[in-house]
Amino acid sequence: MELLVQTLFQLTIIIVCAKLMGEFFEFIKQPAVVGELLVGMVIGPYALGWIHPNEVVHIFSELAVIFLLFHVGLETRLSDMMKVGSKSLWVALLGVVLPFVAGYAYLAALNHDIKTALFLGTAMVATSVGITARVLGDLKFMKTRESRIILGAAVIDDVLGMIVLAIISGVSQGEFSSVNIIRITLVAIAFVVLVVVIGSWLVKIISPYFHRLKTRNMTVIIALVTCFGLAALAQVIGLAAIIGAFLAGMVFADTPEEHDLEKKIEPMVDFFVPVFFVMMGISVNIALFTNGSILLMALVVTLLAVVTKLIGCGLAVVKEGLPTALVVGVGMMPRGEVGLIIASIGAQMKIFPDEIYAVIVFMCMATTLIMPPFMQMAVKYKLRAGTSKS
Repeated sequence: MELLVQTLFQLTIIIVCAKLMGEFFEFIKQPAVVGELLVGMVIGPYALGWIHPNEVVHIFSELAVIFLLFHVGLETRLSDMMKVGSKSLWVALLGVVLPFVAGYAYLAALNHDIKTALFLGTAMVATSVGITARVLGDLKFMKTRESRIILGAAVIDDVLGMIVLAIISGVSQGEFSSVNIIRITLVAIAFVVLVVVIGSWLVKIISPYFHRLKTRNMTVIIALVTCFGLAALAQVIGLAAIIGAFLAGMVFADTPEEHDLEKKIEPMVDFFVPVFFVMMGISVNIALFTNGSILLMALVVTLLAVVTKLIGCGLAVVKEGLPTALVVGVGMMPRGEVGLIIASIGAQMKIFPDEIYAVIVFMCMATTLIMPPFMQMAVKYKLRAGTSKS
């Protein structure tokens, strides 16, 4: 009973603070996600100390990002993604290689050990599809060609990031094996392809019969069960749960309009998702950055993280014009929850010291915080330059 009461109080404070700060930031014409991240830093254990999240609140937060990615998937039709598939692949590849090399080279130049350098490079690889999707949605820019390129590339990024993480973790533990690398890569690719191709085919066949079912909102129930199942399966095979949730959304994106899944899921997304972003803010220990040398390293790593994504991802679409390149480059910038997951895994394995963990957390939060205003400027520039292709 005590745990239940504690959890309910914490969630009440988190949601109220998130909504108030989100409303304020929208009032000053800034994305709500920025306010949610900042209020998390303020009410967390490292500042005011209002919230000391328990395990249930953490799980609630993880469910929130699963709902968000499922909702994003519902707005992402397979046919639309296929049109930008090659672009997304190139954006993802360049957005992985340049940050990884830059992160590794920087720590190697500072004479850190190879395992630490490899983990920093890995943390710089990922893109937070959740944060990018939220900002694009706030800016009413979700249904554009640029958004489809970004979301496709971000999902590929996360798949590649998890593969790289599995490889680097194996190397760090002395378990490097070319066979294991091939296995991880094939499993990841097979999961994505099978879910998208077979799942979409199955849903197209059975969705016309959904309306015959007697249970109220049965389509929503089936969709959510699929979402949770694929999220769990993705986690089990070594990928992020958010990848499974996104793919589940894509599978149901082509269901008949009368089911209107997107609108039915929206209230749940509006309720759950702010908790995730507040929790990201809560996880930041501001005191770690009072050390001048750590702060300098964190600033350099953040600069490298921003520049390598802008250049790498922007180059992949630069032929479509500078405005498009800027939107895509900025959209791939935030590391967010994926970078934090990699940092926490490295810390648990005791791969690197606390100061490197602090640097990675700073980089993840900084790229997350600066992305929304940058994206707002990039989108305005794009719209001024001409109507975005649909």
